Amino acid sequence: MASLVNKRILLGVTGGIAAYKSADLVRRLRESGAAVRVVMTDAACEFITELTLQAVSGHPVYRKLLDSEAEAAMSHIQLARWADAVLVAVPNPELVPDALTLARPGGRVLLFAHNDPRMQLAFPAAAVGVEEKEILGSYSASIDLQEESARLVFERRLPVGGWVTHRFPLEQMEQALAVAARPAGDSFKVVVTP
Repeated sequence: MASLVNKRILLGVTGGIAAYKSADLVRRLRESGAAVRVVMTDAACEFITELTLQAVSGHPVYRKLLDSEAEAAMSHIQLARWADAVLVAVPNPELVPDALTLARPGGRVLLFAHNDPRMQLAFPAAAVGVEEKEILGSYSASIDLQEESARLVFERRLPVGGWVTHRFPLEQMEQALAVAARPAGDSFKVVVTP
């Protein structure tokens, strides 16, 4: 059974209302035994403070994935060697190539809440082909649809419970990612719960 114990997760937090949930995510990952480092964009700081994420992660927060001021200290290389997985919360097109750079060969990058149908991502093909990195995605309603989505769900007009085909506890995050990455005929929605 897969576990998060001793796994090293690099969490990239970008601007968006969902950024405020990242503190709880860090806390839960740590409770499950993972070590977590956080990178925030300037836009993320509009929704949650650097100090909050530093407190819950137990480590200083990086302000950029590839910080030109820290290049001399090679901090991005240290992060790349350190992380088992890179989780990008509400990705933007500029952040995804950096996340791929930081994932070690054979590593995974999970894009959470990448729901803008106009978003186009460009990344080096060698990251997937030669370095065998995986890019996984998870959907969440966009900010302009969240209120309407919540109303439909809470009024039971949208039966989302029936869409969930797999449920995993947070401790089985790796199994959940494996099912989500390679869905079979019986896979529709994978839910990870605390």
